[in-house]
Amino acid sequence: MASNYPNLSWPDGRPFDGNCVLFAPAPEQIGAPRIVTTTLRKSDQWLHCKLRQALPWAVPILCAMAAYYVSLQLKDSTQIGILIGAAAIGTPLLTWFLYRKALRFRHTLAYLSENGIACFECSGSPNNFTRRELLLYSQAKALFTKRNGSVFEFLWKDPQDRLVFRWAGSFAGEGIEPPRSHIFHALKAAESTWTSFLVEDATQQLARGGGVAFPLLGQGTLSVTSTHLTWTTPERNHTISREDMELFRCESGIFEITPSYKGEAKGFTGFKIATGQVGNLNALTGLLDRYFTT
Repeated sequence: MASNYPNLSWPDGRPFDGNCVLFAPAPEQIGAPRIVTTTLRKSDQWLHCKLRQALPWAVPILCAMAAYYVSLQLKDSTQIGILIGAAAIGTPLLTWFLYRKALRFRHTLAYLSENGIACFECSGSPNNFTRRELLLYSQAKALFTKRNGSVFEFLWKDPQDRLVFRWAGSFAGEGIEPPRSHIFHALKAAESTWTSFLVEDATQQLARGGGVAFPLLGQGTLSVTSTHLTWTTPERNHTISREDMELFRCESGIFEITPSYKGEAKGFTGFKIATGQVGNLNALTGLLDRYFTT
């Protein structure tokens, strides 16, 4: 299937590995994909197939051979009867257990294009999809992201505040990045593409004297112009200028704006919110860097 999508690459820019399996086609809606991630390799697919074929008959044969060998060592017919009963009960249970363990088959796949991203997850076999998500950037308005160590979530909403895409997951290891095949990297690449679109559009709006609003989950909006920030909630509307803001920062999952002495004198006490509640956070910080950092 990889031959149907020329010039594919991993999110880090390296050419796509032909030893990996694209177990689902890219949706036509997103157009020609340019970036892909998949955790399924051809060797995994081959081993999975062979184990499915071998385990149902191999385990009973091995158990029967083991039971026969043990029975030769026994003299008491009662013990032999117990052994036969245990083998009759234990063999199918052992076969079922090994079948589930050996065939723990779960893989992800993601396609990224200029128009959007499509993500898939299969379990048990490459044809059994447990999750499918499709995002077209043209239908979305805001991206919310969360990351706590190795646990992450990417969530896009449309202009009516309806959920249009959500993918949550995790990866092994604390404090380390996942392998390049992990879907996390495709989602980060989608975030980067999305942010580039937003920053370009917002820069044009600000150059024309307009403003850009960033949604805050449960706390209204934060609007940016080239000279002012306005935090709007049902309870209040607070506008500050460049001179009223000392700095902004994103640390330990918190987005914070600290007032200057002038800002404090005007009654601005600062602003603090979890980064996961700020829509289009990277675009917001990019604009603040450009227009509010001296």
